[in-house]
Amino acid sequence: MTDQEMLYLLHHDDAAGPMTAVAVRRFDILAGGADTDLLTFGIIADVVFSQFGAESRSVHDPEAGHRDAGNDMRLLQRQQELTQFGWPRRFDMIMIPLLDEDEGDSRVVLEATSVQNRYAVEQFAHQFRRETRYDFAPFNATDEDAHGVLLLARRFRATFPIAAGAAGFTVDDDGEWCMNWIWVHPYERGDELIDRAWDELEVRYGQFRIEPPYSPAMESFLRRRAITPDRAPHLPEMSRQGGQQTTL
Repeated sequence: MTDQEMLYLLHHDDAAGPMTAVAVRRFDILAGGADTDLLTFGIIADVVFSQFGAESRSVHDPEAGHRDAGNDMRLLQRQQELTQFGWPRRFDMIMIPLLDEDEGDSRVVLEATSVQNRYAVEQFAHQFRRETRYDFAPFNATDEDAHGVLLLARRFRATFPIAAGAAGFTVDDDGEWCMNWIWVHPYERGDELIDRAWDELEVRYGQFRIEPPYSPAMESFLRRRAITPDRAPHLPEMSRQGGQQTTL
């Protein structure tokens, strides 16, 4: 069993039922403090309902001990309901470890060229959509015209980089680079990541144009960076009070 497999024991209530071990393998794209047990139990619930039937079964959790069958059934039903929130769950904000990449320099921007990294950008695009209540995710990993980059966490470090955000770019009708969206995990907001990433993005893409929508934090950031109106033509006029003070 590898470090990406979990072993849980499903205990049969009926006397004839043996202790059954179920190994659940999952692709872990979480980092830092996330509740992986709920995901795993959601998978196990499907195993229980599909392979053993819903009746007369209970879960043996080494930490929680035995529960009665009624409570166990309610728990399994709720875990099955939890799967309706998709993966990553619609209420989660995730970081993504990039196990195929090497950590070794001071870069904070990684061009997403591999299939795995493009799908990581797509996951962050869904985070952007949920937070801004955008109608659709602004990046599709299979769209060859969409260019994506990953923003690498500075708060969490390992021998591999951990992606804490992403941005999407396309080429406009004038042949110029345009930033369509950018999203940074809350753990990395208000710190140096966005400024360092922006410097690297301007080296890579030049004086790219920034498309709306702009969050209040993004508006504040663009003003602090003295972004000219030709690059962000939809940026509202700054109010006399100085506008929003939140930062990315």
